[in-house]
Amino acid sequence: MSVLHTYIENDLLKPELLNLAHDRIFVLLDEKGSVIDSTANAIHLNSLNYLLMQVKKIRTIHEMFDIKDGRDIPGLAWSLDQFPSKIEPVSLRSDVYCFDNEPEEYYSLIPTANLRIFKQSTNRYLGVIRMIPYFVKYIAENFRQPVMGLDAKGKLISYNRAFRQAVTGGHENLLGRNISELISPTPAKLQLSAQDDIGEISTYEWKNRYKMNFSIQGSSLKGLIAGSTVKQTAKGLHWTNEERKDFLLTIDTPVNWDRENVRLTVRLSNIQNYFPCMVVGEKLKTRSEWGDIDGYIVGPTPEGRALYLKKQTLPVFHEKMNQLEWQDGEYTFYYVNRTFMIYKGQEKIFSYTDFEGVSSGKRWISLWLIEEQQCCVEYIELSVSQAVNESLIEKQFVTFEGQKGKYFLPSSLGSHYYSVEDQYYGFYKLQEMTGIKERFDALQLAHETALRKEREALLQLRDYREEQNSLIGNGKAMTDLRNKAEKVAKTSATVLITGETGTGKEVLARYIHSKSSRKNQPFIKIDCSALPASLMESILFGHVKGAFTGADRNQKGMINEAQGGTLFIDDVGSLTLDVQAKLLHFLQERTITPLGSSKPIHLDIRILTASNKLLESMIKAGTFREDLYYRLAVIPIHIPPLRDRLEDLSVLSSHFMWEFNHRYGRDVRSISPEAMQKLHLHVWKGNVRELQNVIEQSVIFSRGTEISARDIKFSSAEQHYLKNGRLDISRDDFIKLFRENNGVVKTMAAALNVSRRAIYDYFVKYGMKPNQLRNNPRKQQHR
Repeated sequence: MSVLHTYIENDLLKPELLNLAHDRIFVLLDEKGSVIDSTANAIHLNSLNYLLMQVKKIRTIHEMFDIKDGRDIPGLAWSLDQFPSKIEPVSLRSDVYCFDNEPEEYYSLIPTANLRIFKQSTNRYLGVIRMIPYFVKYIAENFRQPVMGLDAKGKLISYNRAFRQAVTGGHENLLGRNISELISPTPAKLQLSAQDDIGEISTYEWKNRYKMNFSIQGSSLKGLIAGSTVKQTAKGLHWTNEERKDFLLTIDTPVNWDRENVRLTVRLSNIQNYFPCMVVGEKLKTRSEWGDIDGYIVGPTPEGRALYLKKQTLPVFHEKMNQLEWQDGEYTFYYVNRTFMIYKGQEKIFSYTDFEGVSSGKRWISLWLIEEQQCCVEYIELSVSQAVNESLIEKQFVTFEGQKGKYFLPSSLGSHYYSVEDQYYGFYKLQEMTGIKERFDALQLAHETALRKEREALLQLRDYREEQNSLIGNGKAMTDLRNKAEKVAKTSATVLITGETGTGKEVLARYIHSKSSRKNQPFIKIDCSALPASLMESILFGHVKGAFTGADRNQKGMINEAQGGTLFIDDVGSLTLDVQAKLLHFLQERTITPLGSSKPIHLDIRILTASNKLLESMIKAGTFREDLYYRLAVIPIHIPPLRDRLEDLSVLSSHFMWEFNHRYGRDVRSISPEAMQKLHLHVWKGNVRELQNVIEQSVIFSRGTEISARDIKFSSAEQHYLKNGRLDISRDDFIKLFRENNGVVKTMAAALNVSRRAIYDYFVKYGMKPNQLRNNPRKQQHR
């Protein structure tokens, strides 16, 4: 009978040890650690078989375990009257397999066992070995693909036989090697590349799903499911978790994790030693404390010394944060395209990409406060944005350095908490995907070849639509203009758009139409300045056969073409008085009567008009109906000239540059600082249209991939009226330019690049006054 069996039969082992002995190995040692005897409990697990055989082969316990600091056995021993409350896990030595279930083997430097040593007598010690039953067992028994474990620095600290076979053919010891020497790209690089694809999260179109400021008097708990103790105070929600049960604060609004990115912002005060985690899981109707059973927990560890992420109750990420202090303030959780992030204010303090993603479907979000902690929740906001449903598979393929023709797809495996010990261990299974990768590449190539022409056509169409329907500019003036246009678009009110020639009045009209409920109906433009006065009424309202000489058939008017949609009347000031009367009648009755007919036609259209003339001056001159003006100008919108919004010059120039690149097959990629400075110094009396012409010419004649200052050529009317830098202009041209600039001396001076005094000198020279010319421009012109 062995010595150990004698101990057991004589009940010399404490009951505490015997109660836990069903999966232990017992080792009798002397003070130097020499193994005198070893055995296992009769009910031991199969996974201990190989380990027990290893124990029987060794001479000292130090040959099997990496015991820290080389401590001797007496220094490690506990008295039998004591029972250690905390046992540090220890590592098997690198030449000892964790498991050896043929044909699989698994090699590891990770702490994989508990070793407890109790003093039995003067020179006898009892060692109790228990294997930590975590996922390595399942790796060994169930996986035939390569499996590897890495520490936080990318050092290989565990692998199986399939991994070693893939790298070395099965002979070399790889423990301690950097993974970058063995596979490419590494999991760390895959995560970084995935996070780079996210871009600037502040530019995402976030839509509010839940928002409540609990520090405002009268705020409610509506939309929250509160666990633990939550009391409303003047500062917010005072949240205390006195017991572990019901420790979640749940937002009762689900998020579709397949289709939406998530942003959760919380502002906290009275933080003690711990900041609440975010829990993603099912709706917690039963108040289950395992809210992440189908999801995640992300945040600080219970000790608060590290940040971690648990997936389906298993840790998959752990990082020690030595400098992080939990202070009062605002914290934001993000889940963007499968990447979790935590921000403290504007500083990112946590980031982890999970290629497999959250379990599909709707999930609820909670905050988790651990036992005996409390804080004050002042503010909660949950927002979502549309996720980019882009497959990440093609970005995940890795290859072994010795097998460049084979491709593998890594997927992460959960780690056990014993393996943490202020360290992070990441575990990955590598599934061979060579055939799938080859088919993917072939399909992608075929797809790109087949659709190249269609994509080019779509690009041209997109550019055209952007030119027609976009209000380009990021300055305050254009931002305000867009906001106003979007509000107006939701109504059916008539709009009068004013602005100088070339400012983009038609673009604004198309933008309003595109944002309205009529966007799928016709948009009809009528340019009144291009219509002959004698035919204006017939063209607009139509005519019947025989209405006038040459009317040999019925003709539908242009206004009829806009039925159900939007009618844009450009240069409305050019309409004759009789046509103005018919337009006024249509605005009042919503019916038109074709020329030569007595039968009215009812139409449902929205009217937008534009003018670069001062209609108020025309009213005074009797050339424009005042009652029609007020019908058209229900909502007046003025577009500022380009010279008053030069902050938009850069973005407009870039837009036109790329537009003409596509149109003419050029490859101009940038505009030099000198060229941009030259653009800023120009007067731009032709506004955006003039800028468009200048950039078009520059793209065509550019000699490289960058527009230089010498490529910028201006063709302005001002050059015709300046001699030796002084204004030299005839009476008729002076009157014409004054009218083109809407009778504004300041605008005319800027267009000619002269002072306002020079303009007034010419008024004196030709015996005219600005007000007289504004009130009766035609009389002054033909005087």
